[in-house]
This record gives sequence, C-alpha cells and structure tokens, in this order.
Amino acid sequence: GHQAVTFYRSKRYHRKVDDALLTASALQCFLDGKSLKAKRICGDIKRDYPDYPQIDIEALYEPCTECDAVGSTIFDCSTCKGSGSCRKCDGDGELDPEFEHAEPGHCTTCRGTGHCPRCDGKKKLKLKCGECKGLGKKLQYDQVKALLAIEVKHLNQFHADFGQ
Repeated sequence: GHQAVTFYRSKRYHRKVDDALLTASALQCFLDGKSLKAKRICGDIKRDYPDYPQIDIEALYEPCTECDAVGSTIFDCSTCKGSGSCRKCDGDGELDPEFEHAEPGHCTTCRGTGHCPRCDGKKKLKLKCGECKGLGKKLQYDQVKALLAIEVKHLNQFHADFGQ
C-alpha cells in the first residue's frame, strides 16, 4: 500500500503504466471469453487515455469460416428429415383411426397442420453457429496472446526500471 502511494506521488510515475495494465486486463478478458468486460475496459482506456495507442477490437477477430461469417448455419430438419411434413400423420394433419385406435381427428403432434412441428414445414433449420456463437467472427487467440505478451513485457520493464 505505502509503496504504491509513494510511487504514484513520485516523479517516476507515468500514466502509461495504467494504460498498459488496463490493456493487459482487457486482452486477458478477451482470452477468458469475457468480451463484454473487455470492451468496457477498452472504452475506459479510450476515454481516460486518448493519447495512448488503443486496442483495435475488430482487428482481434477474423471471419468465421464455419458459417461464412453469417453467424448461423442452415441444416435439413432432423425431425422430418427435410420433408417438412409431420411424421406422425404423414403430413395430412389427420390421424388414422387404425393407428390411434380412436376416432379420426387432428394430429396432436402437428395440431392438424400437417407440418413438422420443429421446422414448421420449412424443411430447414437455421441454427446459431456453434463455432463463433452466432457472432460471425472468431477471436484470433494467437494474436491476442502476442499482444498480451507485449503488454506484460512493457509492465515487467517498467517494474524493473522502478525497482532501481
């Protein structure tokens, strides 16, 4: 505590160390999957240290190749196997009394529509891309790790200089 206060009041203090600490914290948050927190820290850096280099957040990402940067993928519905029809009533919306051992009536699975209840007859499902979690882009972990290593190196050098 006392050493930190003494340092901040000394001529050796330089705001650049604060920027480096915050930048390193933001980069670590990106690596930890806490991108909202990282973006908040980047906003703080931009606001409080406008004269220092900023993290280009968009440059930390690359387009997702799994979904062609769309954020979702389209699959044949596995419930109806891409037919769009209800499998229980074969798409006519009515139950066969022999099948149900009851009076003819609306299919309870599709509620009489004849459409597959999962895809609503569209034959396809649009699902959020599991690779990029629907963002259409993925964090370039190696680049973020390299930037973090540079910030840590700056902080270690600053610490070594301060310790003298």
